[in-house]
Amino acid sequence: MKTFLWSFLIISYMTVDQDMESIYRAMSAGEVDQLLTQMDDQVELHVLNHQTIYNKQLVRTHLQKFFQDHKPKSCQPIHQGNNKSDETSFSIAKLMTEDGEYRVFFYFKQQGEKNLIQELRIDQN
Repeated sequence: MKTFLWSFLIISYMTVDQDMESIYRAMSAGEVDQLLTQMDDQVELHVLNHQTIYNKQLVRTHLQKFFQDHKPKSCQPIHQGNNKSDETSFSIAKLMTEDGEYRVFFYFKQQGEKNLIQELRIDQN
């Protein structure tokens, strides 16, 4: 039983890590469509001084505009955490662009076997 539990926990963390690596790669390359695969149908989006809740199509438009104006170079994780009781987690990353550095905050909620982005915040550092 202990072996099963440890195996389950390790596989769960590996899946989350793979999802996060995919998100960081997409942010580094400005691949909006790849990011959208990791998002819920409605996302609270904060980009610099503009914030609201959008569907995926409007998220696509706003993120494409951001990446067009701020060409990404890299995205590196700074901190991650989770709350097992309500199946939520977060990640904070540093996004380097051609014109400066941004702080990116992701808030996730587990939906089935996948953690989906519920909130994405991009602030100038």
